Amino acid sequence: MKKILALCVLAALLVGGWWVYSRFMAPPEARACARLADLCNAAESDAKESDCAQGLQEMKKVAGEKAVERATACIAEADSCINAAGCMVGAGVGAFGEFLEGMQKALEK
Repeated sequence: MKKILALCVLAALLVGGWWVYSRFMAPPEARACARLADLCNAAESDAKESDCAQGLQEMKKVAGEKAVERATACIAEADSCINAAGCMVGAGVGAFGEFLEGMQKALEK
């Protein structure tokens, strides 16, 4: 009986540890992707979350760290799948705005 109780406690600790990590300690990109998968009822979310996190890393290289930070913060506050998707599009549009600013500066010189 003590062994079964010890296994139950160990299982509870493992599940609790995973939950705390995934909700509070994981990188912001991973948390945003998990939230996006939850909101959009994504099936097979492990593969999609890794693709999503990789996409956010690439977005960070292209659009900048600020754009990704705004997108991940917006996704964390989103209350629907469409709202979260809008966060991603908004981050892309913000990066396009920076592109236009750079182009304008180059044309002025």
